[in-house]
Amino acid sequence: MINGFLPVFDNFERALGTETQDAVYKQGVEMIFNQFSDALKKLNVEVMELAGKEFDPNVATAVSTVDDPDLGENIVAQVLQNGYTIGGKVIRHAMVIVANP
Repeated sequence: MINGFLPVFDNFERALGTETQDAVYKQGVEMIFNQFSDALKKLNVEVMELAGKEFDPNVATAVSTVDDPDLGENIVAQVLQNGYTIGGKVIRHAMVIVANP
């Protein structure tokens, strides 16, 4: 059931990153996002922090690669879609870009 809500959560996260001149609108989106985030935490849903770490196909799907001299071999350069766990078990794999495969 939680997997059904994660795309909605993703869209709220994207909305937070969108520029707007309407401060009240932005504040409302932030409040909804924070409330949603708190609800997921109460259900023990945790976001996987993968950027800058070694790529692990058990928790993420590489959708692209990039050459980056600043990153090591097989390092997650960018997370395109967060992955989530409950109690250490992956409930949704992340989608990532991997550097220097």
